[in-house]
Amino acid sequence: MYKLIIKIMLGLLLGASTSLASQSFKGRVVDITDNKALPGANVTLHNKKDSSLVAGKLTDKTGNYSFEGIKDGSYYLKVTFVGYTSKYLDLAMNSSKEELALIRLSPGAAMLDNVLVEAEKAPIQYSGGKTVVNIDKNIVSNGGNALDVLRNTPAVEVNAEGEIKLRGSANFRILIDGKKPGGDGSSPSTILKQISATNLENIEIITNPSAKYEAEGGAGIINLVTKRAKRDEGLNGLLTLNSATTDRYTGSANFNYRKDFYNAFFNYDYQKEYNFIAQNLNRDVYANSNTLSQKVAHTSRHTHNMHNFKIGTDLFIDDYNSITFFANGRYVDINQNSDMLYNNYTNNIQSDRVFRNLIIQQPNNAWDYSFNYTKSTDNKGEVLTFDALVSTWSTDQDNDFTQKQYTDLNTPQPPNVINQNNLVIADMRYINVKTDYVLPLNNSSKFEAGMQAEFNQFELDSKLYNSFNLEPKPSDWVFDSSFSTRYKNNMDV
Repeated sequence: MYKLIIKIMLGLLLGASTSLASQSFKGRVVDITDNKALPGANVTLHNKKDSSLVAGKLTDKTGNYSFEGIKDGSYYLKVTFVGYTSKYLDLAMNSSKEELALIRLSPGAAMLDNVLVEAEKAPIQYSGGKTVVNIDKNIVSNGGNALDVLRNTPAVEVNAEGEIKLRGSANFRILIDGKKPGGDGSSPSTILKQISATNLENIEIITNPSAKYEAEGGAGIINLVTKRAKRDEGLNGLLTLNSATTDRYTGSANFNYRKDFYNAFFNYDYQKEYNFIAQNLNRDVYANSNTLSQKVAHTSRHTHNMHNFKIGTDLFIDDYNSITFFANGRYVDINQNSDMLYNNYTNNIQSDRVFRNLIIQQPNNAWDYSFNYTKSTDNKGEVLTFDALVSTWSTDQDNDFTQKQYTDLNTPQPPNVINQNNLVIADMRYINVKTDYVLPLNNSSKFEAGMQAEFNQFELDSKLYNSFNLEPKPSDWVFDSSFSTRYKNNMDV
């Protein structure tokens, strides 16, 4: 019992002596040039004998730090802060409580004015009710077109013939920079093939459009956002050239010049594709006791040439008002030459041979003239815009079809011949004027209002000519009115 009491008393005495030998101290770290506090500075306490770490602290927002329960002894402080020269201070702890004076750090020789943090955009982003496909993260953007990019885009299906479906529906709308494109709007794949992927910033898939979009396109909207010139002072430029193993070549040149309140930009894109297709097809049909066979050899050569350029200017009137005007021109030349050879057999005996040739020449050109005025306010997100767009598109197609049927293969008889020539001239003009106003109400809602006027005019003249001579002369062609069409449509909204 006495031994236990003695042990308890010794423990209390040792604890008291230890507490008496434990000290606390505090200090403050500031910039030597202006005495401003340096929050987040690293202050470490080391044993002077072996440099071992005893304790460490980070200064608070006022630059202060403190250490508690440090035993008597010899120590040194190490104070470090990013961009400043490290500082060492000797410190002797004894039975008296010590309070350190200011620790002033000097800026280092490598002190930076600012730090640039760079991050890569994700290939696909989901924001504001839309899916955004960043083109620069898509490998097909080098040498491809907008249709190639869409082949690997969520919610979009593209089959081998280039037909597009958005969420399983072909009822959608194509927009370029939020506006209707000039050209054959009835063929989305044709429009997308004519736009080089290198000229796109991103593609927006809008499956739940707001009220400011028209009711057309029930499945949603595919909005192609083209690249805008940089707004750095002076002259900026980018030149790219690409080639692919499938005889696909693309090139683009983008330049802009910005000074003071204006920015002038120029973009040019060139695209050339050559495709060769070879197919062999064998078909057998068993009808009663007969076997009908057909062997088809098909070769097709496609060439696609496209020139696209944009020139325009931005005028920054002040911090709240800006004007943009640009003109965009596009020329596309599509050519196809297909040969098809049909060998038909009945019970392994050849009955006839049919040769068909199809030559399609489809040059077309489009012009877009766009004007935009934007006014913003100090209320972030409040914006008033006025847009005017004039688009024209025209094509002059020449399609030739020839069929030669040889029915008597044992004697050199001339074939039965059908020649057809289809000339198609089409013109379209589209004018759109609209104004939109957006007013944020809070973080989760906003008010939108706007007005719009559209004026559409489309005219098509298709003429078909027939000739049944092996080598037709100009006078041999006969106009076929039953397969010719003249169509004109005006729609003002």
